[in-house]
Amino acid sequence: MCGHSRLRTRCTPSLLGEPRGLGVLVVLFLFGLVPGLSVWSGVCTADDVAGQQADDRAGWRVERLGPLVDLPRTARAADGSEVAVSGVSGITWLGGDLYAAVMDNAPALLRVTVAFGPAGESRAPPVVEALPLGASHDYEDLAAWPPPPEDAVDDAGVRRLFIGEEDTPAVRSCHWPTPALDGGLRLPAVFRRRRPNRGVEAVAAGPDGAPVWAAHEEALETDGPAPTADSGTVVRIVKMPIAVPAEPARRAAQTAYPVAPPHRFIGVSGIAVHSGVVALVALGSGRLLVLERAGGPGLPPFSNRLTLVDTTAARDVASIERDLDRHPDAPVAPVPLWVGTVHANLEGLCLGPPLHQGRLLLGVTADGGGGLPSALVAFRLLRPGEGTPGPNRGDAPAADREAARPPTSP
Repeated sequence: MCGHSRLRTRCTPSLLGEPRGLGVLVVLFLFGLVPGLSVWSGVCTADDVAGQQADDRAGWRVERLGPLVDLPRTARAADGSEVAVSGVSGITWLGGDLYAAVMDNAPALLRVTVAFGPAGESRAPPVVEALPLGASHDYEDLAAWPPPPEDAVDDAGVRRLFIGEEDTPAVRSCHWPTPALDGGLRLPAVFRRRRPNRGVEAVAAGPDGAPVWAAHEEALETDGPAPTADSGTVVRIVKMPIAVPAEPARRAAQTAYPVAPPHRFIGVSGIAVHSGVVALVALGSGRLLVLERAGGPGLPPFSNRLTLVDTTAARDVASIERDLDRHPDAPVAPVPLWVGTVHANLEGLCLGPPLHQGRLLLGVTADGGGGLPSALVAFRLLRPGEGTPGPNRGDAPAADREAARPPTSP
């Protein structure tokens, strides 16, 4: 099995209760000398904070599988050059063992080959190739279209990739398997009011019909405040139809989504907190998985929340041009499925092939600025009535690499 394994270290009340002891732990945590220290809130061990149980009212469940699987630090391009693999921010499944990923700091796609067994275990180290995109942008996420069916054994059915970037902002598109940007989808004009570095962060393609979904990370400048240590923010998720010949044009509907406040942490610096949407997974029939990421200047530096929303039951807020936070009845009601930390900056997520029970959900972590490699992290998605209910722990398995890193700009 791939990934690094490190032992857990217990943090004791007596040590954390002393200011000098706290300072020592902060230094050790930041330099990786106490790799097992992972404080969620208050004084506890990683196992104590593990089990934030999911709300399973919707019948869907998410379980964490296995350790982090490191990506190589470089990828070979067709011309023989080496491209640094860092800042990996989004991932999508192409079929079989094939995935595509984007980086927020390089004009290249990554073609990732990695096999997972029926229980979600990694069978071999990932193989990564670099494919040039031809234009430099802050690429944050991507989606294969049409999405491959569950039994896809290769990428033969994928014709296009839709790629979100937040500097314009835009949802661009390219052909597959020879990517070259050649157009895109029209975002609502309101998306141009994004906060700096908080634009289009999440893109997904629906398995039913022809919609592509996109979301910005935090509230637009005219929609409400950015998150604080005690409050969340509200974002817009847009459903953009893809033009189909002989069909009338359809309007892009928008759903208001309430992002949770950042997790509680032991503060160690004055860096601003952030909390926002970083990935979407379309399940069909208007259902979406929404991945939130929070970062704070303390311990632990990152946390994630994965929720389920039903947009068909939500109000269309496309006609609300500003002050979305002043419409408390507008946001959809998310159902939490998994809350926790993978001890890294989890930023991307996609639906993968079927497992012995459920479907693979594959996440990707950015390097977080801490010098460690980007990595893959596996989850299991169980549909209503599928699988045997078990503990849904919000922490990483005991064999996981537990790496602490100061938060960086997403």
